[in-house]
Amino acid sequence: MEKIVNKVILARPSGFCAGVRRAVEILNRCLDAYGTPLYVKHKIVHNQRVVSDMEKRGVVFIEDIEEVPCNSNIVFSAHGVSKEVEEKAKEKKLRIIDATCPLVKKVHRKVETISTSEMYELVVIGSAKHPEIIGTIGRIPKHIRYHVISSTDEAESLNTGSVNIRYITQTTLSVDEAQDIVSVLIKRFPSIKQESDIDICYATQNRQDGVKKLVEVADVILVVGSAISSNSNNLVKVGMYHGKKTFLIESLSELDTIHEAILHVRQYAVAPINIGVTAGASTPDVSIIEVVSTLRKRYKGVIYEELDVHNEDGISFKISHKFSNSK
Repeated sequence: MEKIVNKVILARPSGFCAGVRRAVEILNRCLDAYGTPLYVKHKIVHNQRVVSDMEKRGVVFIEDIEEVPCNSNIVFSAHGVSKEVEEKAKEKKLRIIDATCPLVKKVHRKVETISTSEMYELVVIGSAKHPEIIGTIGRIPKHIRYHVISSTDEAESLNTGSVNIRYITQTTLSVDEAQDIVSVLIKRFPSIKQESDIDICYATQNRQDGVKKLVEVADVILVVGSAISSNSNNLVKVGMYHGKKTFLIESLSELDTIHEAILHVRQYAVAPINIGVTAGASTPDVSIIEVVSTLRKRYKGVIYEELDVHNEDGISFKISHKFSNSK
């Protein structure tokens, strides 16, 4: 039988970033300290496996803060919330445990401290429906006019009433797409400035760099992650952007469909192909291990390698909340 796959190559780092790890740890500590029911504004992180596991333990994920009974415990997800949501939580006398990623928090602090003496228009690059962007625009002062755009076409058609323009980006965007959008903005508005020194976060950049390295050595790329994950979907975009067949895989059952695509690629290759594997920043290690293990069992004689692209050892974010039963 003709050998199909030569190597399975896992890019490192893959999976949980420091912000996601911190959010999940906060939720675990809340369960230990406060028990259930425990409410979380939006999904704690964008991974269905993580969310389902937490729901089994009694966590209740909500979108509307009005759903939470007064005097309950509420956790803000890693994506952050708007000022209005925070104020409503305080009005309902909820115990607030903030699991917002510190990098997102820096962006929020930057926009909400814009002085009333500063008059300019703000371009927010990202998905208007993503909770991080909803939280960010919900902290922009009322005197600042803002625009949310997510494509080069929207950048080309953007109409502003000022020559004084600044921009910020969603932390989980595709670096390539974000650069393309910023290039259009700079071409149209040469004096535009970046509002925050926090751009696309380190983990998003590192995982996208990993895909760019995989492109050089793999024939097919698998991204382990959830369909609701912005950073996982953007890893797929990076692979496709650089000309490689790239697939998002959320469950092992999807490997059967992907197998057909692998066979198709092998059909036109002169030798057994290489499969590159990476994972979004909200993907737990167990999901990555399962996919890699299944690939190694399915394709006999395959060589397993790890491709070290960046070193994230020692990167962690402090948890400042004091877990006690008194409010």
